[in-house]
Amino acid sequence: MDTKPDAKAGNSEGLLRTVSAVIGPDSGGSVALIPVPELVKLIVSYAQRLSDFIHVKTVTKEMSWQVVSMWYIPSPVAGGGSAVDKEDNKHKAAAAAAAGAGGGTLIVADRVSDQFYSLSLATCEERAFCGSGFFGRKDGTSTTACFESVYCIVADPLRPRSWFVSDSSTIRRFDEATDTVTTLIGGIENGANQFEHVSSFVVSKSGLEIWAVDQHNSALKRVTIDRHSGRAWISISHSVQTGPNKIVWDRTPTAKSESGLWCACDDGVTYFSTEPPPFTSTTGQHEMVHHLTEETNGADDLVCTDTGLLVIFIVEDIMLYDPRTKQSEILLQRDESDDDDSRANDLVLMPTVPVLVDGGRRLYFASERSIRFIDLPPVCYPIVTCCDRDK
Repeated sequence: MDTKPDAKAGNSEGLLRTVSAVIGPDSGGSVALIPVPELVKLIVSYAQRLSDFIHVKTVTKEMSWQVVSMWYIPSPVAGGGSAVDKEDNKHKAAAAAAAGAGGGTLIVADRVSDQFYSLSLATCEERAFCGSGFFGRKDGTSTTACFESVYCIVADPLRPRSWFVSDSSTIRRFDEATDTVTTLIGGIENGANQFEHVSSFVVSKSGLEIWAVDQHNSALKRVTIDRHSGRAWISISHSVQTGPNKIVWDRTPTAKSESGLWCACDDGVTYFSTEPPPFTSTTGQHEMVHHLTEETNGADDLVCTDTGLLVIFIVEDIMLYDPRTKQSEILLQRDESDDDDSRANDLVLMPTVPVLVDGGRRLYFASERSIRFIDLPPVCYPIVTCCDRDK
């Protein structure tokens, strides 16, 4: 298991006591938010850097997967295919338990096999979830469907055990109950409804709109689904010349639900409104994030916390950014000064595909052939008072 030295544990407890004092003893144990600038001041009084509170742990490593997308669900998922060797699972489960990986399941998109897998975080048991492992574009069952460079998987918000999945040019549905994979929309020859590399997408709470990145066409597109017939079509297409890579919903508490998208682009991070007229870009927000990424020429990935903060992946760094105050902190950064085979150099080797769980308290991500996680400091999520923690 790879971890940083826990040199700041005492300071972290002191920080929580200070935060509780700021919230006040009469809060009744309720969840409260402290303005990020105030929290940053508190953190600075206990540590020189926010990264002093970050400790990286490994769930599983030396995988054969090339992970391009992950989705977290709180209970184990039964997928098709057979489990990996039981003896190997015992060792992996022990390592996961030692790392404190917790429960739940990650659904992982693997570019090497063009399949989706389920990975139990409690036992590290791997199961084939969807896909035959053969390259191609073919609907079918969970074991016969073929994908052409898998990309993204998102749970259907209205249908239990139903998923939206994407490969290079299509978005499809995978229904576990009926064990069927069917094309919803796409194909490079499908006229106005074509895609070319659906690298990322999000689904509305109604399950009737999909906002997708058409990466090779440098466009963001809205897919509308008819509630009755299930027919889907591209209702809006917006050109993004800055090279879109990944989109997530804006989760700022004061913002209207599903009113905006953050997009990681080749030249930074851009905000797009989904309100009429949709896909309008706020230049100021583009500029204020751009300066964070100009040295590395782009943002590779991102995720938005429940408090509206952005966790941005930039080559080998992970950054926390508050769009409202323009404040930023490095969460993880590769230490170029260390020439030996230290753990620090290995901790943030090309981190990708972030997934937030446990109310934004834990961040899972892929790093080379490993899946790892960090527990985020209180600045990243709603603070629970010490009164709550003692209950």
